[in-house]
Amino acid sequence: MEKLNKKLNMDERFKKNIGATAKDWELCLKVFLNDGITRNLAPKTIEWYEESLRGRLLKKVHVEPQKFTKINLEYLIENMKKDGLKITSINTYLRSIRAFFGYLREEEGLKNLPKVKLLKEDKEPIKAFKEEDIRKLIEKPKKKNLKNFADLRDYVIVCFLLGTGVRLNTFINIKISDIDFENREVYLRKMKGREQIRIPLSFSLAKTLNEYLQIRGREPEDFLFCNVYGEQMKGKNVEDRVRLYCKKRLGKEKSKEYRCSPHTFRHTFAILYMRNGGDLLTLQKLLGHKSISITTRYVNLLPEDVKREFAKFSPLDNITNFRNTSRKAIRLK
Repeated sequence: MEKLNKKLNMDERFKKNIGATAKDWELCLKVFLNDGITRNLAPKTIEWYEESLRGRLLKKVHVEPQKFTKINLEYLIENMKKDGLKITSINTYLRSIRAFFGYLREEEGLKNLPKVKLLKEDKEPIKAFKEEDIRKLIEKPKKKNLKNFADLRDYVIVCFLLGTGVRLNTFINIKISDIDFENREVYLRKMKGREQIRIPLSFSLAKTLNEYLQIRGREPEDFLFCNVYGEQMKGKNVEDRVRLYCKKRLGKEKSKEYRCSPHTFRHTFAILYMRNGGDLLTLQKLLGHKSISITTRYVNLLPEDVKREFAKFSPLDNITNFRNTSRKAIRLK
């Protein structure tokens, strides 16, 4: 592994503190992460690579990189299944391993490393909020029912998520200066894939934000949504608050029908947009998707939509000119 050692310029203290097998994997990982930094990958991406590869590869493998085979990969996958991971989660880890192995094959000459294929997974239909439940969620709270700033903020958070369909990471990084009330636009800087786009700001959401900012304050470089001390909210904190908000508004049992996460509102945004007559290409831009196929997954119609559309366009009914008269069927005696 001389080539790796030269790249890393590792000191002797580091080399002595790790065993032979661990050393090789550690060297490989550090080179891979350094390459990611050189290619200017997002810090969160680098962190995820390190966390997932250490937890699901380095700690589980007992052979050197030069001896790693397809059998070892199959062992890793079985190990993840035994740990109770869902196929979706396993595939997430496999993507990081695939990127890691691909780099080592091409750049470090480890041709023995197997090509990583994702597992087949069933595409579960996306559960979006029903319209009657959405009305309960976005009903404006009365001042007398607001106990503190967090109660008001959580209501505005839900309105914002439903009104924009943004991802959680994008959401927590929006600053007050990113809201353009004059042109009714929201500037999204922290997008997946590092894209930056502007999306429309609806009249109702603009009004809600204006009222919210009168209480929250309007320093341009402050984050739009903050904790009670004015600090940026963490993603986990937003998820917890959204879940709690849904329980309060829908009731404990009713809220169990949904995931009640920021992403649930993203799904709902997409479905309602299409249901109201929007087009797929515009929705793709609003959601920040690179591929139209990803957008299509978001707009799986709800069962009632399918029934309603089928009633209008059923081929057999239209050909036979059938009309439901709601009369009872004649039975054989």
